[in-house]
Formats: sequence, C-alpha cells, structure tokens
Amino acid sequence: MENVKGLLSAKVGGKPVIGRILSDLSRPKAATTECGNGLSYRLFSLTERGELIEGASPNSFIVRAEEHGVPQARHRMFIVGVRSDIDIEPNILKKQSSPSVQDVIDDLPAIRSGISKEPDSFKSWSDAIAEIWGTEWLSRAVNGKGISRFSKKAAAALPASRSSNVCTRPRAMSQWFGDKELPIITCHEARSHMRTDLQRYFLHPYSLSRPVFLQS
Repeated sequence: MENVKGLLSAKVGGKPVIGRILSDLSRPKAATTECGNGLSYRLFSLTERGELIEGASPNSFIVRAEEHGVPQARHRMFIVGVRSDIDIEPNILKKQSSPSVQDVIDDLPAIRSGISKEPDSFKSWSDAIAEIWGTEWLSRAVNGKGISRFSKKAAAALPASRSSNVCTRPRAMSQWFGDKELPIITCHEARSHMRTDLQRYFLHPYSLSRPVFLQS
C-alpha cells in the first residue's frame, strides 16, 4: 500500500485512522465482516527491518526520497504486507546521497513550448514570441531600450522542437531515463500554451521587479 504521509495524522471521529488501516490490512477478511479464511498479513516498512508489532509507531512506513538517491524531497507512506504463512521478510531500501536537480537535468536537450488551439509549428511559435516582443508594454517594461522587434537571428537560436524525439541523448541522463536502445530521452516534451498565456509569462518577471507597471 502506498499513500500520502498525512494518513499518519488523519483522524475520523476524533480518532487516528492509521491504527484502523493497519488492523484492516493485517486481517482483511475481518475488516470486511466476511467469514474469515484464516489468512492474515505481517506488515513491514521499507526503511526499517522487522515486522511492525502492535503498538509500535507507524512512522517507519515513511519513505523520504532524498535519502535514497532521488533528487526530490518527496515523502510517501509505503506498507508492505506479507502473508503470514509465507516465511520471508522484504529487504529495506538502501540509503544513499542524492544528486542535485541540476546534476540530473542540466544537460537535457533544450525544447520549446507549443501553441495550443491552432496548428503547431516552430514558425507559429516564434511568430507568437515575436508578436509579444514587439508589444508596447514589453518595451516599457524594459525601460524602452529599443526592443521593438524579435529578430530572425534571435528566433533561429530558439529550440526548434517541442520534444527530445529529435534531440541527442545527453550523457548524464543515461542512467535515469530511457533505454540504451533508444537514441532519445523519453517523457521529455513541453506542453502547449495559448498565445495569451505566453504573454503572461513575459509579463510576470517584469511585474515582480516593477509592480508600478501593473498600474499603468
């Protein structure tokens, strides 16, 4: 069973729910008020050895991803049940230091977002960026430094693809994603945005540094 760590503090009718969950998982037939078939389950953690005994703290069920080589502070609850008539005990996760997010994604191929609700292409996307770049409000936001048009040279420097399907596999990612037989990184594709959303993204950093601009 996997779920959020909030179950440890959740209550129903003023009583902690985790105790009921552990009891039901240990004796599932009894939990459903059906006739028991004699089966029960021993419950184990993925971070501490040994079966959870009645009355022990269930905090050991929490797995902290950053303690196991994952560049993310994600905490989830994992309960491993083993049928009582099977004499095995699951292994626990090995602790290891985690790389930084930069270590993992720094050399991902650059990709662009897409244009939603219209045929998407690099030209339509770069035209949308050029349209925003030429607006009066952006020129004012950058103190009128003559940025009125988006040059073809600048457009040529932007990522042409929305996914890594046409990009070369970066070296650092080989141990994290994909298959050695694939020349690409899987699941690396940008979402689409409406043109008005793209304009909001341009506005945001300037509104943070120059809030008076929002009043003009």
